[in-house]
Amino acid sequence: MKEKVFYKLKENLSNDYTVIYEPSVGIDRERKPDFIIISRYDGILVLDVKSQDLEKIKSANPHQIELENGEVIKNFLKTVDDYQYALINQLKRDFKHNPHIVHQEGNHKGKLKFPVLSGIILDVPNKGYTKEEIAQRLALSPLNRFILFSEIDTIESFLKNIPKPFLGEEIMQDTAKEIVTVLFPMYSKTTNYQEKIRKYRKIFEKN
Repeated sequence: MKEKVFYKLKENLSNDYTVIYEPSVGIDRERKPDFIIISRYDGILVLDVKSQDLEKIKSANPHQIELENGEVIKNFLKTVDDYQYALINQLKRDFKHNPHIVHQEGNHKGKLKFPVLSGIILDVPNKGYTKEEIAQRLALSPLNRFILFSEIDTIESFLKNIPKPFLGEEIMQDTAKEIVTVLFPMYSKTTNYQEKIRKYRKIFEKN
């Protein structure tokens, strides 16, 4: 499923986006979200891909989902939120002296210059459920923090409409590449970037 999502992102996102496939984030321990998307105008989005048969769910709340077989898993949004917080802390640490990424003075000193957001792409095999019913079944709220795989052709609109705590500064291409180098270190180990994309299929820039 993640491979399908990757190519759908490549097809449907404009030149303003850089996508990292299976990055590594975190300070205390490594976490591996499915995607990190760097938007020139809308900040950074941590995106996870989830598949779930709704008929196998016994109950759900904002913290966890209990399946009919007794298994308990973390709520999908809670999982991606944890990735989001880990990424924020890592960026503030690794780029604390970079004026394009972290405020160097004033009331916002030490804070990022752009928002870091999180959301999920959800694949549901069940037919006949509305998005509202799916959200209720999985305890996903608000609705604009997840997109169904069947709607992925509208992914750019989805990314633009995820709730943002503030309007950040523009992320220029050179800054995006600096972030990629930290979150996907293999990027910096080749001088032939197009060959890197072809070989590993992990990152793409549409510019």
